[in-house]
Amino acid sequence: MVSIKIQDLTFHSYHGVHATEREVGGKYVVQIEMRASIEESFQTDNLSDTIDYAAVVKRVQHIMDMPQNLIEKVASDIVNALLNFDSRINGITVTVEKHKPPIHQELRLTAVTISKER
Repeated sequence: MVSIKIQDLTFHSYHGVHATEREVGGKYVVQIEMRASIEESFQTDNLSDTIDYAAVVKRVQHIMDMPQNLIEKVASDIVNALLNFDSRINGITVTVEKHKPPIHQELRLTAVTISKER
C-alpha cells in the first residue's frame, strides 16, 4: 500500500451559508491523502500505473467550483469523487480548510476531515 499526498491545494471558492460568502468567496485549502495499490509503478515508471495527480486536482477543482452551504458536503463530495475516479484507491482522507470564516471571534480557519476506506 502506498500513501500519496496532495497538500495545500488552494482555491478561491464560494461555499457558505451567508450571502456574503456566496458573493465574495474566500480562501479554501484542501489536503488529500490517498492510500492506493500502485506498487507496479515502482518497476514500470509509467503514469498509467499510478494515480495521476493532475487528474485528481482537476476533479477537486470541479467540486470546489460548485458552491455548497457546508464544507462537510464539499469534503464528502471530494472523497466520493476520488474513490469513484480510480479503483486502486483503497482509502482516502480529505481535509477542507475554510480560512477566516465569518465568525465573530478571531480565528485562522475551520476545517472538516473525512476518512473513508473501501
